[in-house]
Amino acid sequence: MRAAATGGRDRGVNLAFLGANAVFRQIRLEASPLGPNRRVVDYKNADEDPLNASAKGLVTVNWRDPPVNLPESSLIGQSFECNPAKANAVVVDASSWLLENTGAHDGDTLTGIVGPWYDRVNPAFPIPANLEVVMHSPVSCPSVGSSYSDMTYYTATSGAGVFSTGTTTWVCELTASRLQDPRSHPDVRILQITKNLLQAFAAGPAGQLHPPISGRSVLARL
Repeated sequence: MRAAATGGRDRGVNLAFLGANAVFRQIRLEASPLGPNRRVVDYKNADEDPLNASAKGLVTVNWRDPPVNLPESSLIGQSFECNPAKANAVVVDASSWLLENTGAHDGDTLTGIVGPWYDRVNPAFPIPANLEVVMHSPVSCPSVGSSYSDMTYYTATSGAGVFSTGTTTWVCELTASRLQDPRSHPDVRILQITKNLLQAFAAGPAGQLHPPISGRSVLARL
């Protein structure tokens, strides 16, 4: 499944991750009495996996961990960090095409959007060279303490655009169905960002209309 997503990106297919904690663990499918590829195998610990000694590329561990060593950030642009958390998203690049017609300015916040699962750009893992950080949001989570959650966009050499919200609350906000306040109304800025994204991605490889812009790289934002 990851190979299919990566191959699609490399042929110009846009990818949008409207959540967090995606592409986190490699699993494999094996035969069961019901037929081929019907049993999900997920040992989580390489030492427990019978294939650890013979087929290390198929061992069921987190993608970033040995012996697989393929961090999800090389596809998504960022990495899962922690759960649970709750924080406001903070705009750091209001000039991004993703924020067009939102009225947002650098430093503006989107209330309660980050969490409970969140991703971040972690320089310890591979990241695309032209990764742009649109929101960079302070957050605290029990297992890591103070950190950040990020919203990112980059383009592949094929022209494909890859976007990630970095938070699982995003889709809930689209329908105003956040469990902590089911009476709430969607933040119109989130609706507009999602509209901008879907319209651009539906038009073809997003890098053709929205190529990387010098000065918006991750190193300039973090």
